Amino acid sequence: MSFVALSSVKHRVRIRQPLPFGVLAADGQLLLSQGYLIETDDQLTALCNRGSLVMLQEVAAEVAAGPDRSVLRAADRVAAWSACTSRLGAVLADSAHPSFQGALDEACTPVLDLIARDPDFAMLQAMREERGSRVQYALRHALHAAIVTRLVAERLGWDVSAMVSAFKAALTMNLSMMELQGELAASRVPPTADQRRIIFEHPARSREMLEAGGVTDEDWLRAVEQHHERPDGCGYPLGRSDVDETARLVRLADTYCAKLSPRASRQAITPDRVGRELFVRDAANPMAHALIKEFGLYPPGSFVRLASGETGIVIKRGPTMLTPVVAALTWRSGEPRTEPLRRDTSQSAFKVLQSVVADEVRSSVPLEALVQVH
Repeated sequence: MSFVALSSVKHRVRIRQPLPFGVLAADGQLLLSQGYLIETDDQLTALCNRGSLVMLQEVAAEVAAGPDRSVLRAADRVAAWSACTSRLGAVLADSAHPSFQGALDEACTPVLDLIARDPDFAMLQAMREERGSRVQYALRHALHAAIVTRLVAERLGWDVSAMVSAFKAALTMNLSMMELQGELAASRVPPTADQRRIIFEHPARSREMLEAGGVTDEDWLRAVEQHHERPDGCGYPLGRSDVDETARLVRLADTYCAKLSPRASRQAITPDRVGRELFVRDAANPMAHALIKEFGLYPPGSFVRLASGETGIVIKRGPTMLTPVVAALTWRSGEPRTEPLRRDTSQSAFKVLQSVVADEVRSSVPLEALVQVH
């Protein structure tokens, strides 16, 4: 369970109004229940000074329920995503729990709300890469693919039920091989015979695990089982050509996100190159078209070099596919900035010249600062 200091979210507390979340002591013991009325500023200050904590999940739920995303502070949005994704990770890592489906449904709801409230920031989450354990790599990839799936499904005009099933299918497509997925990403050698067997069997095995966890949504289950099948019959494990529509979308998102992620054996591919490859290879595929239209060549979270000589990160889609809003992270000289600076790439002086991979960018600007520019 993740916590945040009360002092970092005290701006969400209103004196003599119900607390939006519970307050815990530094040792985790409950001090004040959600709904309690703090009577004075001095009382709130004293709670902060003694190191009181708040559960990130409760902060996220309170933020996600807010009526207007425009009033959310940068720290709120980052905290909401952090709490929601941490909760998702915990649920996926405990897929054998008898109440898995209910826990996953509960964990997915605020994430889906956050995606709907701010698609650009959701894209930024999908493009971000962070170092971590083998299982964390798999969790991040699952969430990134799920975000892509959800946004492309909306672009295609799918109804809410279909979008949610697709989102959950992308989250759980690799449920039976999450640790192996991280091992393969960190390896410079081809998979062993045993690893290839696990890879070949994972679509069916993941479906079996979901069914054991109480999942009965056939669209969700079928998409997981078929997400490596191909309409030309060259997929696996069955080599079938009558592939479910949701499975085709999940496979597309899986492939897209995998190409964007670095591995020990290769560098990440930039989003503009992946987008162009999709267009050339699947020019007649409406799903590929929808993905390119939704994410563009320079989606939020991708790094670019500008005509000004600066390097920055895309923070918002612009009026066209070639003119995103960028936060400059370096000076013209290449030296890192201490504060990001918003750039409108529709202006010729700041037009995007090319994509760059994250390893080429010298910057340590925190996500909260980027959100403020956003």
